[in-house]
Amino acid sequence: MGPYSDCVWEMEDSIPPVHTTIAPLKSLNTKPSPLVQYSIVNVLYAYAFTMRLVNGDVSGGMRVEFVDTMMDVSQTLKASHVYESTAEALQSGAQAVGNGCYPSNPFPAVRAMEDTSALLAGDSESLGGQYTLAAISHLIRILGKAERSQDAQTNAGRADYYRARKKCGFLLSWVSEHRHTLPTLSAEAQHEYAACLAHLLQVQRAKNSLEKAWGAKRPPERKVLIEELDP
Repeated sequence: MGPYSDCVWEMEDSIPPVHTTIAPLKSLNTKPSPLVQYSIVNVLYAYAFTMRLVNGDVSGGMRVEFVDTMMDVSQTLKASHVYESTAEALQSGAQAVGNGCYPSNPFPAVRAMEDTSALLAGDSESLGGQYTLAAISHLIRILGKAERSQDAQTNAGRADYYRARKKCGFLLSWVSEHRHTLPTLSAEAQHEYAACLAHLLQVQRAKNSLEKAWGAKRPPERKVLIEELDP
């Protein structure tokens, strides 16, 4: 996997900076569950999908749209949902994309799984966790700006942004102290991506074969063989 070709940032100098001050977990007065790692996966999936959707533009009026899409795709941010596996965290995001008002092409939802794997893997062992920390740091800044933005529709919306930002702050602290878990999560995400892509391609091939046989995108209407006569 190349350093940037399979990641949501196009160039090395476009990688968002990591927060310079990350609170130690012990200062947050909470005992994290081991399942927190799958919340990381779900948030990164939503981040990757949304970054591709907006072509990396999170400025001005796009900011609230970015955040709302993120929270629509990530049940971790929207409802503090807890996942029990990498596959479940990814499939939850993909299902949210499928149920949302997004382009009907199913491939971006699957590609976001590969992007998630890339964010978890980083560029090299020396940068272990750097991509994940950069993505979450970026999201914290975007949420903060959206929270203060006049484009935020209601105080309730701002409250949602605040809770999501605080959740991301916690996840940032967790990642900074558990970088050793990320390679395994990356491998699991890559495996899920490969399985979903293979299934999607199989479905696409079957669809293409049927359309070729029909000569159209839909089967021909059934002809009435025996027409009933009115009495």
